[in-house]
Amino acid sequence: MNSIKYIALILFISSGNLFPQSSNDWIKSYGSGADSYDEGIDIVADIYGNIYVAGNSIRNKRSDILLLKYNPGGDLVWSRTFDEFTGNDVATDMDIGSDGCVCIAGYSDNSIFNPEYITIKYDPAGNLLWAKRYSYPGYAGAMATALDIDNENSVYVTGVLQNFNSKNFTIKYSSQGDTVWTSFRYLGLYGYNPVTINVDKQKNVYCATGDYYTEVHRFDSSGIKRQGAQNSYSNVLSKNGSVLAENALYVVGNKVRLFEGTTQYYFQKYKPNNFRPYIERGYNCLGSVNRFDSAKAVALGLAENVFVTGKSCDSISCFISTVKLDSNFTIKWESVYRTNTNFYSGGNAIVMEKNGYNMYMTGANDNYLTIKYKQGNGDTLWVRQYNGVGNGIDVSNAIAIDSSGNVIITGRSQVSGNDYDIVTIKYYQTVGISSNQSITPSQYLLMQNYPNPFNPVTLIKYHLPSNNLITLIIYDVHGIEIKKLINSVQSAGQHDVTFDGSNLPSGIYFCSLFANNVLIDSKKLMLIK
Repeated sequence: MNSIKYIALILFISSGNLFPQSSNDWIKSYGSGADSYDEGIDIVADIYGNIYVAGNSIRNKRSDILLLKYNPGGDLVWSRTFDEFTGNDVATDMDIGSDGCVCIAGYSDNSIFNPEYITIKYDPAGNLLWAKRYSYPGYAGAMATALDIDNENSVYVTGVLQNFNSKNFTIKYSSQGDTVWTSFRYLGLYGYNPVTINVDKQKNVYCATGDYYTEVHRFDSSGIKRQGAQNSYSNVLSKNGSVLAENALYVVGNKVRLFEGTTQYYFQKYKPNNFRPYIERGYNCLGSVNRFDSAKAVALGLAENVFVTGKSCDSISCFISTVKLDSNFTIKWESVYRTNTNFYSGGNAIVMEKNGYNMYMTGANDNYLTIKYKQGNGDTLWVRQYNGVGNGIDVSNAIAIDSSGNVIITGRSQVSGNDYDIVTIKYYQTVGISSNQSITPSQYLLMQNYPNPFNPVTLIKYHLPSNNLITLIIYDVHGIEIKKLINSVQSAGQHDVTFDGSNLPSGIYFCSLFANNVLIDSKKLMLIK
């Protein structure tokens, strides 16, 4: 039986010292000028803890694409504005590749003010490497809504060609920006954006879209459509509405309750070997059929558990509803947070910790709202809100976790009237007694040290699935051993050790974890004095 948990506190911190807690590491506001409508739409972090924020700036009824880079301490390293022709340039999605370069997808008006796909790539120094436009003959507009990057840094962009009839259109670019292939599928009268995209290890591409009809397509690595499926009366509501598991695609959105005229959360699971809804089910948030429920984002946890967030509203109240399901869509728990009744309230994005133990939701309650949940039972570990300087409407759109386990969010904050700034917040995790000491990890895991960069002390955590001879060594950039932190048999579980670099010069070091003299993983450490 699933349980519904109500969160009633404005600011909640778990009692005692059993769970990691958080505090603001920094809050940064960016505005491109007076009376500009600036909004962060996505956020990513690189392996060094630098943070990239993609967004849009609207001034004088024109939109430009923004990209901001912050260092781990919150200093603005650089900002870039993409502005072509005289029309609108709009960012819709962003990702970072293994080469450290950032790619943004969206749409850009051409010289006759018809929108075209736009895909742009920047290197870590902020240099524009390439910008590619794409339109399709006979279509009045083209709007890219999502992108993904594979392990060779090829870029996949998908969206919708707009006309009386719509098409789902997908492009693959090489890492240098050359077009590898294009593919489109007819969507009929109901196909519209948003479209989601996921790329698997074999470079198969999965796209999900729908407005009243959900359509899901799978393309092989050459861009040839191999499978497709359609589901009536259901919608995909966000670029965050799909996630790819090892052997399944999960898609979330909502579905119309035909008799009640309202909507419910709707979950679909597709198997690549039989591309039809393998499992599907609806869910009435708060157990009511008289509410309008909209699932916006999905994330995958341990044992392929599925976590979904969104909102549930009636004429009186709105709730943020976050749900956990197992891989067969059995509801395990629902946690709800009552918000102010307005159009902007709701859960917008969701992310799991790298170890899979806890998850985070971010969204809006007039203010930025971020909640950390214990994934096992849905207990709330903490709630954080941010009310901007204008005491107006603040909406958090995106969330990520950096290499040190800190939570980063971005969105828009009302300064006054139509003047909004991009506000980015970093919450660092202050760790007390671990809440998972009794849990045996399923695999070896070396966590990124925290803080990083550090001066002069940092904490290194690692997880062991079994009893083994464990060696933890610090090396310099030349591969010379600096210090052996651990060299002993250790039991299964979670461990940590402190590294003190007081006697070392500033620079880059590496921490390597060995089990029975076999290298498991290495992490880069930055000592800055």
